[in-house]
Amino acid sequence: MKRLFFLTMIACFAMTAVFAAGGQSSSGGNKSAGTALSGEAVRFPLPERVTFTYWTPLSTQVSRTAKNYAETELYRTLGEKTNVYFEFIHPTIGEEPTAFNLLVASGDLPDIIEHNYSNYPGGAVGALNDGIIMPLNGLIDTYMPNYKRQISQYPDINALTRNEKGEYAYLPFLLPSDQPLINWGGVIRTDLLKKVNMQAPETVDEVYAVLKAFKAAGVPCPMFIGNSTADRSLKWVGGTNPFLGAWGVAYGFYNDNGKVKLGQAEPAYRDFLATLRKWYEEGLLEPEFPTVVKAADLEARAFSGDWGMWYYNVGPIEKATSEGRKKVPDYTLGGIKPITLKKGEKNRFVRFQSPVGGGGVTIPAGTRRADIIASFFDLGYDQAEIGRLYSLGIEGTSYILENPATAGITDNIIHNSYGVAMTDALYRYCRGMNGGPFRIDPLFYTAYWSMPEQRDALAKWSTDLEATFANDPAIYGIMTAEEVERVSALEVQMQTYIDEMFIKFVTGRESLSYFDTYLGELKKLGMDNILAVQQAVNDRYHAGVK
Repeated sequence: MKRLFFLTMIACFAMTAVFAAGGQSSSGGNKSAGTALSGEAVRFPLPERVTFTYWTPLSTQVSRTAKNYAETELYRTLGEKTNVYFEFIHPTIGEEPTAFNLLVASGDLPDIIEHNYSNYPGGAVGALNDGIIMPLNGLIDTYMPNYKRQISQYPDINALTRNEKGEYAYLPFLLPSDQPLINWGGVIRTDLLKKVNMQAPETVDEVYAVLKAFKAAGVPCPMFIGNSTADRSLKWVGGTNPFLGAWGVAYGFYNDNGKVKLGQAEPAYRDFLATLRKWYEEGLLEPEFPTVVKAADLEARAFSGDWGMWYYNVGPIEKATSEGRKKVPDYTLGGIKPITLKKGEKNRFVRFQSPVGGGGVTIPAGTRRADIIASFFDLGYDQAEIGRLYSLGIEGTSYILENPATAGITDNIIHNSYGVAMTDALYRYCRGMNGGPFRIDPLFYTAYWSMPEQRDALAKWSTDLEATFANDPAIYGIMTAEEVERVSALEVQMQTYIDEMFIKFVTGRESLSYFDTYLGELKKLGMDNILAVQQAVNDRYHAGVK
């Protein structure tokens, strides 16, 4: 089966540098752990406690019940089972890119960095080429038998985690290759649909009709769209989603029968902008989207009933429903099929989760006792005890194994003592779909996404999977160091311009008659050069250079 690749969205992270609980830590984790590689298999638990420094953003879901990962039951249990502990260093919320850049510039690196490297030229592979992090090949061969088995099952690992010299840069988050996953898509207030006596829309015209009906019924924001100049996760049109794809183009670069294109430079993108412009003028879209800062700041508005339709992840549907019903008793969400222009058409630009997640764990150059680190993380790639701990937490406490094929969340999580949504309580015990250096256990899906509304959304979002696979729009592979140097700065400048013009076109601050001039500006900013590099990357992958 073909697989689509995308970099996972950056979550909102929190808190400052913190220290591991449960005992004394050293002033430098690598110093306390020793200096040399053993050359032999590492067995757990270790005879003596070791501590490593670990830089990673803290999930907002975890931050609602803990100030750092070391306080969670997950890492306490991992420590008890392995005698490996961590001093976690979490960047302040909203300052992750700056904090990471300062960390690299300082030269004083921790033992472990878990990051998506989206703000580093060339990503994790670029950091490997620059000598910031070490290649993992020797560690994988000697200390990571579980992960080495995964490589044979996930061919994309080679193409997406190695540089042009065949050196592995990071340990990724893995999903089962035999279970395609679409976990993002359009959602709609089905209680509002019932109120206006309408069905969930499937075409652009039907979306318009539903939004007008919501507006007439007094819904303040019939459809939310976001401003990616402030927070890319806010943008309804971000990623390969089920809305922009109605016009036959994707957001960003995509593969169209072997030819790489930029969605925002295609003629159909102008038609898409014209539609949003009309809806904005009629008050059908989020009126403040040009100035919105953070997705987290808008949760309360969504849950209060102000929104009618938006783009969402399947997991938080549970939280949105429970919070929404505190103010609107019949608050209910449902999924929307990928939107098309005409009935019967297929939208091939659904957001498909690759088995190989973007970002992951890297080991900075110079880290000592990397053998222990590699051996520790290798435990997460086995579907045995530690892999399931990362995925679901502690059996009997956070989940119950109902039979070999299904699992359920315990009352301890559903009716938790923290007074938070089930989603947030669960992530004290596991990493789950928040990612990390492990392979997710398929039981997570049956345990966590058990609500009828979640099942409905997943089914609706998966409607056009066959169309996606028939003409795979993903761009595979990685850039060489020379290609990164050639286009990385250009890409940043061009994306900034695209985001700024999106706001101007939709709000009417710039006439759509300016669109041809806009295309000319994209060329001046290096679009053709970037397209050529993206084409080369894609061609190499499909030619079998992995």
